[in-house]
Amino acid sequence: MQQLNFDIFLNPSVQEADELMLSRQVKEMYRLFVEAKKAGLTVPNTELAKIGFMYSARLYEQRLALIPYELCIDLVRKTENGVNYYSLVLLEQSQFYAQHKDKL
Repeated sequence: MQQLNFDIFLNPSVQEADELMLSRQVKEMYRLFVEAKKAGLTVPNTELAKIGFMYSARLYEQRLALIPYELCIDLVRKTENGVNYYSLVLLEQSQFYAQHKDKL
C-alpha cells in the first residue's frame, strides 16, 4: 500500500498552536495502520493512545482525510476489557462509512 500525502482537516475547536502536533499524530497513526495492514494485523486502541490521548478525534479526522483515497478506518473488534481493534479498509468495504456517510 502506498504512502499517501493528504491534508488533515482538524476539528475546528483545535487551537492553531496545536494543529501541527495533531496533524503529526494523525499521520503517525496512519503509518501504523499501513504497517499493520501489510502484516495482516489490526491496531489496538492502546497503541493509538500512545500516539495521542484523544485518539478517537484523530481517527475521525483521519477518516475524513482518507475518503478521497477510497479508504477508511473501521473498528473491527471490541473486547470485554475495553481494548478495541481498528483496521485500514477500502471505503466500499467500510462499515463505518456505510453507517455514517450521510454525516461525513
